[in-house]
Amino acid sequence: MNKEELFLKTAFCFMACDGRIEPQEIEVMKDYISKYNLEIKESANIIDSYVNEINKNSASFFKKYISEVAVSSLDTEAMLTLIKIAMDMIESDNVIEYSEIAFFKKVREVIPISDSTILDKYPDKEDYLLPDSNSDYDFGNTLSFDIHKINMPKKSTILFGYQIEE
Repeated sequence: MNKEELFLKTAFCFMACDGRIEPQEIEVMKDYISKYNLEIKESANIIDSYVNEINKNSASFFKKYISEVAVSSLDTEAMLTLIKIAMDMIESDNVIEYSEIAFFKKVREVIPISDSTILDKYPDKEDYLLPDSNSDYDFGNTLSFDIHKINMPKKSTILFGYQIEE
């Protein structure tokens, strides 16, 4: 998996880790697709495959993603970008849920850069790095959704170039 694909999967995982996909999160996802020059139709197909995987077994999907981050050969700047994508997605719907922070902390455990390096780049994000009082939280088996059944605002009926059935 190249770094752009890992960035896309990061955005998707943090969009989905609370069990819902909000319109604001979709907009952030579309911004990342554009920013990293990813092909829209190909990205939509990849995201569709993620939806299928996560609906089959969300715990396995999230654990696999964490493993992919752990074995990636990202340089420090790319790791900081991955962290920024995660934080942006968590904050995009203006509701920060415990499941999102718990998932961030699980991913953070496998990223081999120091907290000080993260804080040098993102000094206002210290809360993400605080110890977790419930480190055994399992965001696994209860999450299920279908990206094509999201209630979208009337102005946003096109998702990644595909018409959504209403």
